[in-house]
Amino acid sequence: MIRWSFMDNDISISKKLQEIIEKEAFDLLDSFTASYNLHSLGNEEKILLAKLFIKKGELELKRGSVNFHESFALAESLAPSNATIYFLKGKVFASQKENARCLAAAIEAFAQAIARDANFFEAYLMRAETLILSGLFHQNPYYFQKAQYKFQAGYALLENQPVEVKSHFFWKWGLSCYLMGLSSEEPIDFHQAIQRYRQAQQLGHQCADFWQDMAEALVELSELIKQHKYCEEAVEYYHLAVCEEPESSDRWLKLALCYEKLYELKGDLQHFELAQTAFEEASKGQEANFFLWLRWGKLYLNACKLQKNPTYNVACIEKFTKAAEIDPDHPLLLAFGGEAEMIFGIHTESLALLHSAEHKITRSLKLIPKNPHIWALYGACLNELGRYFSEESYYVQAVDKFQHGLTLQKQDPALWYGLATSYFYIGEYWNDSQQVENAVNCFQKACDLGGQSSFQFWNDWGLALMKLSELTNDKNYLEAAIQKFEKVINLQEEVFYHRHYEPEWLYNYGCALDFLGDFSEEVSHYEKAITVLNKALEMDPNFTNARYNLAVTLSHLGEATSDVDILHSAIEHFRVVLNIDIEDEMAWNDCGLAFLNIAELVHEEIRPERSKTYYQEAEQKFMHALALGCAHTFYNLACMHSLLQNYPSAMHYLERAEQAGTLPALEDMLNDEWLENLIDTPAFRQFISHIASKQNHLED
Repeated sequence: MIRWSFMDNDISISKKLQEIIEKEAFDLLDSFTASYNLHSLGNEEKILLAKLFIKKGELELKRGSVNFHESFALAESLAPSNATIYFLKGKVFASQKENARCLAAAIEAFAQAIARDANFFEAYLMRAETLILSGLFHQNPYYFQKAQYKFQAGYALLENQPVEVKSHFFWKWGLSCYLMGLSSEEPIDFHQAIQRYRQAQQLGHQCADFWQDMAEALVELSELIKQHKYCEEAVEYYHLAVCEEPESSDRWLKLALCYEKLYELKGDLQHFELAQTAFEEASKGQEANFFLWLRWGKLYLNACKLQKNPTYNVACIEKFTKAAEIDPDHPLLLAFGGEAEMIFGIHTESLALLHSAEHKITRSLKLIPKNPHIWALYGACLNELGRYFSEESYYVQAVDKFQHGLTLQKQDPALWYGLATSYFYIGEYWNDSQQVENAVNCFQKACDLGGQSSFQFWNDWGLALMKLSELTNDKNYLEAAIQKFEKVINLQEEVFYHRHYEPEWLYNYGCALDFLGDFSEEVSHYEKAITVLNKALEMDPNFTNARYNLAVTLSHLGEATSDVDILHSAIEHFRVVLNIDIEDEMAWNDCGLAFLNIAELVHEEIRPERSKTYYQEAEQKFMHALALGCAHTFYNLACMHSLLQNYPSAMHYLERAEQAGTLPALEDMLNDEWLENLIDTPAFRQFISHIASKQNHLED
C-alpha cells in the first residue's frame, strides 16, 4: 500500500509516478492530477504520466468503463508530439480483437504514431497486423491490401531489427498475402505469401501457428493451380505443427485434411491410410466435433469413388451417422450423404438408393441454393437415374441443373465435366453428333479450368471423341480420343510409378485402336489393340466386353492378314462370350463373320468341301443372331449367299437389310468384295438404282 501524500515534497514526482507503475495503483492518478499543475511538469515527467494514463485507460476499457476516453485524452494532451504515447494507445485498442470500433481506433492511433515518427518500425508492424485483424473481422480484402502497403513501408526499416522481429515481420506479411489470395483467388498472392513465409523460416522462425500458416498457403496454391507438389510440401509443415503440439486435435485435423486432398488428387491408397491415421488422432476427445466426422466421412466417400469399391461406403455412412447425431439437417451432410447413397446405388443398381440420394440433395439445395457443388451433385444424380431407366428426359434435366450451377460459378470445372457427361449421354441415346460435339467442347472447357486431374476425366473425354468419330466418320476425332486414353495410362504411371490401370480404361483404349485399324487398314493398330485388350482381361478375366472386343479385333486382324489361325482364335473367344451369355446377338453375328472369313480363305473351286463346313457354321451363327433380333445380320447373310452364288437369297437379305435400315453406304456396297459375284446381276443393278434414287429424293 502506498503511504505517501502527493503534497509530500520530500518525494520526487518521478519517484511517485514510478511507484504507481510498480504498484499498478492507477486510481491514484486522479488525486495526482488534482494536486499538480500538469503543464508545469518536466518533459520526462509528462511522458511518464502520459504512459500512466494509457495504462489507466487500458484498465477502464477492460472493465467496460467509458472513462478510458478521458484517460487517453489526458495522455495525448500531456505528450501531443510523442509517437510512443499514440503507439501504446494503439496497442490497447488492438488488444480488443472482437471490437470493430477499437480496431479502427488502433489503426488511427498507429497512424498518428507514424506521423510523429516516420521511422517508428513497431508502429508500421502493429498497424499492418491490426489491418489484418480488421480484414478478418469485416471479411473485407481491402484491409489485407492496406496491410501489405504498411508491410512494404516497414520493410525499409527492417534491417536493424532483431532477428526474431524480422522473422515475425515476414510471417505476418505472408499472412496478409495469403488472406488476400483467399479473396482474389490469384496464384500470385499465394506465391508471395509462401515467399514471405520462407524468409521467416530462413530467419529461424518456428512455432506451430507459423508452420500451419505455411502449410495452408501451400494447400490453397495446390488447389488453385492443380499441382499436387505443393500439397505434398504442405504435409511436411503440418507434421512440424503436430510435433510442436501433439495433443492438439486441430493440428491433427489439418494434417488429415491435407492427406485427404492428396488422396483426392493422386488416388494413392497410402495417402488414404495416412489421412485415416491422422483423423483417428484428431478424433480423440472430439466426439462432438461435427466438422471432423463430416470430413472423415468424405475421405471414405472419395475412396468409394476413386477405388470404385463399395465396401468403403459402410465406413463412410458410419462417419456421416456420427455427424448426424450432432446436426442431422446440416446442408453439407445432406449433400455428402446423398452422394454416398448415389455411389452405393450405382454399385448395387438400387433405385431406392438413387431416389434417396436425390431427396437428400434437393433438401440440401433448399438450405443453400447458391452452392454450385451441390447443383453439380444434383445433375450427376439425374444422370445416374437416366442411365438406370435408359431415359433421355433425366439427362435433359441434368443439363438444366449443371447450367444453373454455372450461373453461380462459371469457372467450376466439375460443373463443365458434369454438363459434358449429360450431353454425351443424350448424343449417345439419339446418335446425335451435335450433342456429342457439345460434350467434347465442355470437356475442353473443364480441362482449361484445371478439372483434368482425375483419371476418369480423360477416359470419359476419350469416349466422347471416339463416339464423335463413329458418328462423323472423322479419323481426327478418333486420334484425339486415343491421345486421351493414352493420357490416362501416362498419368497412372506418373502417379504410381508402376502400371496400375483400370480394366475399363484399357478396354476403351483397345476399342479405339481397333477402330483406328478399320480406318487406316494398318495391321499394327490391330496388334496393339490385341495387346491392350489382353492386358484388360489379365486384370479382370470376367470382363466379358473386353473378351468380346478382343474377339472382334482378332477377327479384324485375321481378315486383314488372311490368317486362318488368328480367325480361329477369335472364334474361341466368341465361344467363351456365348457360354456366358447365349443371347448376345452381336457375338453370334460376329462369330458368324469369323467363320465366313475362314470359309472364303480356304475355299477352292475344285475342293468345295473344304469351305462347306465353315459356310454352314457361318449360316448357323447368322440365323441364331437373326432369331435374337440382330438386324445387322441381314447384310452379312446377303454377302454369304453372294459368295455361294445363291443370288435370289442374296437379294432377299439385301432387301431385308434395307427394310431394317442396316445397309452400309452405297459406295461401300459397290466396293464390297463379297458382293462382286452379285454386282453384275440385273436384280442387284435394279436394287442399287432404287437405293440411289431414294437417297437423291431424300437429299432434295
